[in-house]
Amino acid sequence: MILENNKKDEGEWVTASSFDIQIFDLNDNISSIEINERSDGSSCYIAKIDNRGIIYNEFIIYNGPQVEFRCKVNFFKNSDSGKFIPRLTFYKQDKSGNLKETKTNKVIIEFVKRDMGLDNFWKLISFLKSFKEIVDTGDFDKKFKVVDPSSVIITDKNKATYIKKIINAGYDEDIWLSLINSNPSLVTKLSYSRIYQNRQKIIDELEGRLLNGVFHETIGDNSWQKWIYKNNWLFGVNYKKPIEKTKINITGVMPDYLFPTLDGFVDVLEIKLPSDNVIEKDASHAGSWKWTTEANKAVGQVINYLCEIDRLKFEIEKSVKRNYGYDINLLKPHAYILIGDSSLWDEEKKEGLRKMNHYLHGIDVLTYKDLMDRGSQAINIKNFET
Repeated sequence: MILENNKKDEGEWVTASSFDIQIFDLNDNISSIEINERSDGSSCYIAKIDNRGIIYNEFIIYNGPQVEFRCKVNFFKNSDSGKFIPRLTFYKQDKSGNLKETKTNKVIIEFVKRDMGLDNFWKLISFLKSFKEIVDTGDFDKKFKVVDPSSVIITDKNKATYIKKIINAGYDEDIWLSLINSNPSLVTKLSYSRIYQNRQKIIDELEGRLLNGVFHETIGDNSWQKWIYKNNWLFGVNYKKPIEKTKINITGVMPDYLFPTLDGFVDVLEIKLPSDNVIEKDASHAGSWKWTTEANKAVGQVINYLCEIDRLKFEIEKSVKRNYGYDINLLKPHAYILIGDSSLWDEEKKEGLRKMNHYLHGIDVLTYKDLMDRGSQAINIKNFET
């Protein structure tokens, strides 16, 4: 099979009309394609193994909802080795095919996350290297080597180097939590230390927000609702990703978010302002307390939510499975109401809230001071000691 040599730019070849030039998505099976040398030895091309009439000159590395990361591959002959040097051009374009680039601003494409093309980038590099009999990758093998992580041997001499690499790699918290579950070691202790430092900053930030007192309940990026949802670990329970009401398309009176716990059940959270009053003395009964108007309204809202969740239980569970990919059990959801600040309360008032909470079935009313105490307890447990 011979490719027609209609040369446009150096190193770029156009195939005859009998050939079908396509773009290969690296999420597909890359073992279905191969690199072949042209019959005249002037270049090479990438084609489908079982149909060399299908030619690929571009690869989709990341196919996102708004943009794509692509790589165009051209081959140039190295006169010294007789092999072909791959020239890779990476670019970003939107779904309309418009390049995301201007004359004054460069577009930076970073392959740093698996779900943003990192795996596909290395899949492409490995594919090119696998045809070393015709593809020239220079001294790549002398400078780089892909190894099985299990074959890396950590000794006393290189331990510090590997630990520094792990710390500086910028892994997200899931990676560090995974390390925590491994055998007690210096790396594990460092991971605890890192999480401790990050979470202590969050607690300090919470204290600062309470002193500031200017944040809205639900409006704006700095609202209490958004901040609490982002830092839900403060409740002392590890949650999966919060479930947004808007993404499960359930009609009815529902909280904005559901919080699935790691054991598969669900908590509900209603957020009010730290400036709201929570309880007040009942003047008509000595030693008695009652909910304030704000707290009583919040309790009513949560009761309504729980009734709706119970009514729509199976519908919500199916929708979450479809949209989030994991199972939840809506058996008797527990609810939290975050409201008020008990920092300056006396013991009598604190006891009053405990009594009021005791007779609320499946609902806990917490103050922002309680939340700060829970967060501090969560990062100062024995497991964090080094």
